[in-house]
Amino acid sequence: MSKRKTNTIGILGGMGSYATVEIFRRMVEAFPAEKEWDRPRILIDNNCIMPSRVRAILYNEKREELIQQMSDSINFLAGGGANQIILGCITAHCFFEYLPHQELLINVVQETANQIDEREITVLCTEGTKDVRIWDRMFPNSKIIYPDEGQMEQLRQYIEVVKQGKLKQEIKQDFLQYVDNFPGENILLGCTELPILYGNQVGNKKIIDPIQCAIDKMKKEI
Repeated sequence: MSKRKTNTIGILGGMGSYATVEIFRRMVEAFPAEKEWDRPRILIDNNCIMPSRVRAILYNEKREELIQQMSDSINFLAGGGANQIILGCITAHCFFEYLPHQELLINVVQETANQIDEREITVLCTEGTKDVRIWDRMFPNSKIIYPDEGQMEQLRQYIEVVKQGKLKQEIKQDFLQYVDNFPGENILLGCTELPILYGNQVGNKKIIDPIQCAIDKMKKEI
């Protein structure tokens, strides 16, 4: 008889909901099993009523409310038995230090830096993440490149398409071209909607996916 896994993973989701669904799907696939009970238990709080992470950073809008709601969700997941908790939003990591149960939280940004060693990285992310330069701090020895203002506007529209559930194949192909047009070899998908946009397409860049880095860490510890 297979050994039953006792580890429980918690996902703080809802930022947005389609990204949460994708993270859950990828976690299920990351732990193949002949029997369902051979997989780790996965708890999801799809807390989609939280205030905007980007607006909290750029305009200090509902910042304390956001931190409180994120904290409540983490307490909920920890109370349900989660011993590893992942934030399903990269921008949310800008508030990481204010969250409870630090011993349970997987810092997706830090884990990416632990696994990746590139001299130059183009980071595709939200305006909030770009504003606080969280990736610059995590990669102090690398040159970090961000999209310019026009490219950020395009990126924001791509992200919203996923959040609204309006993604079509032609948009995915358009995004692939958008990615390939950036200079440099390494592209970091610094928003959890972006792996959905990129999908399993094959372009001309080396893609760095922070969520995959976090999943790889979980696989080693379960």
